[in-house]
Amino acid sequence: MRELTLEELVVIMRENMGDEYTAPHGTELLDMEFTALGYDSLALLEMLAHVKRKYGIAVSDDEVEGIQTPRVFLEKINAAAGN
Repeated sequence: MRELTLEELVVIMRENMGDEYTAPHGTELLDMEFTALGYDSLALLEMLAHVKRKYGIAVSDDEVEGIQTPRVFLEKINAAAGN
């Protein structure tokens, strides 16, 4: 599979938080903590489930705890996909 991009992640975030959700644009989003973006642990798990359904990529339960930012999310997803 090709690499999941930041742009695709923003679309997934909007799908999970609702169309009214607005995230910062560009690379400033990469290092913001999900909690600062309005995501709690349940929302993050829903986003991971969305990625699993849509792309067939799963992250182990052990790795989920370490996902605090979109940058780490993308790194974990892309590593799990073999990218």
